[in-house]
Amino acid sequence: VNYSKNSQNLKLKCISVHIGSQILDINPYKKMLKVLEKIIKKSKYQFEFVDLGGGMGISYDNSKKRLNLKKYSVLIKKFLKKNQKIQILYQLKMN
Repeated sequence: VNYSKNSQNLKLKCISVHIGSQILDINPYKKMLKVLEKIIKKSKYQFEFVDLGGGMGISYDNSKKRLNLKKYSVLIKKFLKKNQKIQILYQLKMN
């Protein structure tokens, strides 16, 4: 981040995260958003975008365990409230 702040040829616009795949628990997402907040605050850099990737788990064995998307959206809304100039990018593939 510091390098891009002083560069005439590079403009950093986005920070991306990948925390894994097949994640069914909300806690890793909660932790990831807290880490992002710390990075943004410590770097004192205004990112235009945050790429949250994908990695949301799905049930392949018809078990009842699923990621609670409502809770995840609440976490994202709280993050955006603190970081109002940031837009979220997210990979979502529907078949």
